Amino acid sequence: MTTPNLHEVISMARDYNLIPIVRPLLADMDTPIRIFQHFAERDHAFLLESLDEGSHATRYAFIGIHPFLILTAKHGEITLDQEGKQSRLKGGPIEELKAALRQYRSPAITGFPPFTGGAVGFLGYDLLQYYDEVPPHALDDLQMKDIQFMFYDQVIVFDHVQQQILLVANLHVTPSALHAEIEASYHEVLQKLDAMERALSEQRIQRSLEYRTVPDDEDLGDISSNITRAHYINNVRHAQEHIRMGDISQVVLSQRFYRETEVSAFEVYRVLRSLRPSSYMYYLKVEGDVIIGSSPESYVEFHPNQVQTHTFHEKGSDDRSQLSDNLKERHEDEVFFEKLISCLPAEAVSGKPRIRAIKIIAELENESRGLYAGAVGYLGFSGHMEASISSSTLVFRNGKAYVQTGALVTKDTVPEVAFTESLTKAKVLLQAIQTAEQMYPVPHIMTNEGVINQDYLFHYVP
Repeated sequence: MTTPNLHEVISMARDYNLIPIVRPLLADMDTPIRIFQHFAERDHAFLLESLDEGSHATRYAFIGIHPFLILTAKHGEITLDQEGKQSRLKGGPIEELKAALRQYRSPAITGFPPFTGGAVGFLGYDLLQYYDEVPPHALDDLQMKDIQFMFYDQVIVFDHVQQQILLVANLHVTPSALHAEIEASYHEVLQKLDAMERALSEQRIQRSLEYRTVPDDEDLGDISSNITRAHYINNVRHAQEHIRMGDISQVVLSQRFYRETEVSAFEVYRVLRSLRPSSYMYYLKVEGDVIIGSSPESYVEFHPNQVQTHTFHEKGSDDRSQLSDNLKERHEDEVFFEKLISCLPAEAVSGKPRIRAIKIIAELENESRGLYAGAVGYLGFSGHMEASISSSTLVFRNGKAYVQTGALVTKDTVPEVAFTESLTKAKVLLQAIQTAEQMYPVPHIMTNEGVINQDYLFHYVP
């Protein structure tokens, strides 16, 4: 049964201008990954899911395509793309994101999933440069956006508990809309739900996911890094000098690994979710890039009347803050974004004290971190918001896959051990590529880049 009904929508339209309409379908023979396979290659497709049985987020998986609005920022230039029409914005990226979200007032309906439409995307490591005096890295070779969020008013929700697919289409209420106009819009939304249901039914009779044997070989192939082993070790020693001088107590130093591959990022994601099931798993296709990741660490969560920040200190402690009564009256986006900026990037992937550690990182790491150590998540129109730390993330671009990982450096750290730790953290992501290549081989494509400098090339031996 489609809910809410027309009478309920007309009542909600007095207070809200965006109302989710939900239609449940039986899905006892489906999975999120089976559904998403039909959308993975489309521009701006996303999948958010949780594979951790202990996580509250495990119940739902979210799928979307066709955003109606996209907000991006890079080098101080903020762009809003609304159905192909672009405009430049003058405020800060977070302020403009808040302003875009404020345009939509949507009810949090009891029994509905926490996300029934909203913005999905990421915050890059360099976003802090808009809000604090921190220096940029010397080189921004990947040119990842500082922020990118895509706004969706139609989503597919997979409910693991009820074994249902929830088709969601939002009704836009125009200012001073008459009942007849709302009724017409309601029937248009029902037609959208009909179209979504037909599309799913057609896809169910198309090819199924292929079953393949998982290889035992753990060879990761030829991997390159943006710095040599000696350079990384030297960075650790420089960081320890800062620690001895009392500038910082700890810092996370990273390196970026990359390798050539023509395998489908979707197939790599399938392998990754098997190798490393985590509380926060994501697949985003943005502007030709595909971003996939598996993060165990929540960054910021917002549910009505409550904000939780997870900073994950060195020993794994978890800081949480409950909204006080005087804050409950404040606008919810306000509190969420204050928390977001106040701890971006998280200490777990930067250091202590955070700002000083970030400045030292910019001195020692030549290339910009891009998405690494930022955040990925959703900002729901109804007030539910959640983001995870993007610490275990793969970026696929032009036949290459990039993964950046780091190691915590303290005064007692052995530099060679830190290098090995950084490599070990990358191993599961790189292994997912190698395994996917063996399971889903593609014709070898030669590149025109020539031989990679052997000083930067190494072969991982487990």
